Amino acid sequence: MSPFFPVRCPRFFQGKAVDINEINGLPVYHPDNKENVKKLQDAMNKHKGMRECFGPHSQEQIKGKGREKRPGMAGSHKGHIHFSVQ
Repeated sequence: MSPFFPVRCPRFFQGKAVDINEINGLPVYHPDNKENVKKLQDAMNKHKGMRECFGPHSQEQIKGKGREKRPGMAGSHKGHIHFSVQ
């Protein structure tokens, strides 16, 4: 769980957000997991209810009716994938 729970992201408390630290037993930041992280984040970014998807591969957010790249979020999401829905 994010160290900012639930103050910085109330969606955790609402059951609308998750942080993923490992995929297939390997940390998200592990070099052998790079392709798995990419595939998962690409799938999350296509989810019709996606609000935020921040991680090592991409950082995207839906604001209003538009999608924004948020490269400034990369530094704080190297070790996990944050995903939230509307």
